[in-house]
Amino acid sequence: MTYPVKASKSLVSGWKAETAIELEQISDTKTRVLKIVTDKQSTIASVMVREDTGGNFTSESFTVFQDYMKRIAISNIKRATEKSVTNAHEQALRKVDEILPDIKAQYGL
Repeated sequence: MTYPVKASKSLVSGWKAETAIELEQISDTKTRVLKIVTDKQSTIASVMVREDTGGNFTSESFTVFQDYMKRIAISNIKRATEKSVTNAHEQALRKVDEILPDIKAQYGL
């Protein structure tokens, strides 16, 4: 399956690539989301609750020791460019099907 990838750059952490996959609608304003983030060092998959608070504002919350989080890849990127981070991210996205059963079991989906 193909997932959308969003690349961005910050002055502090450099290039990163993100993908958000909606898992379930919890309420009218809350959605459980699998967020996958790749930077120069690794790719982390974490499940969080995204809340639409109205207007153009959304918030995301993650509960330590309760919500799912796993490092799914270690990146060996020597020079973090948009292309290199995006390529590493796309390779890590191939593992989504491997971790989805664990996530579904943890949340009873």
